[in-house]
Amino acid sequence: MLASSVREAVEKADIVITVTASREPLVRADWIARGALVIAVGSDGPDKHELDVDLLARADRIVADSLPQCLLLGEIHHAVEEGVISRDKVTSELGQITAGWKPGRTSDDEIILCDLTGVGVQDVAAASLVLERALQAGKGETLSL
Repeated sequence: MLASSVREAVEKADIVITVTASREPLVRADWIARGALVIAVGSDGPDKHELDVDLLARADRIVADSLPQCLLLGEIHHAVEEGVISRDKVTSELGQITAGWKPGRTSDDEIILCDLTGVGVQDVAAASLVLERALQAGKGETLSL
């Protein structure tokens, strides 16, 4: 089903992933349902902006790929800079959750927002895992370059 607007696309979604080069917020806080997971990927520069800062204020849990980096660029950067949230509202970094050091979702109705500005070591780790699993499953093809 095609949506006729961003609002229609995200209003009832369990998972919302933004991957744009927008410099204006595209997703509003009141469009996001309780229990949704919002992952912002496109805001990888200080001038890029995909989410309304009020969405970060409304989120129950905010996760950064790298908090120091997200304080300089990305959605967390905009919300902190505008005084809508403090850096203390960021509950964890993605690596802390995947390592089991910090909890992920703790209830079905939490709105979780994940700000991914791009961390090379995480990309390499993910690609390495995909390669390992593909080799174990006998999938894929080796190419000579």
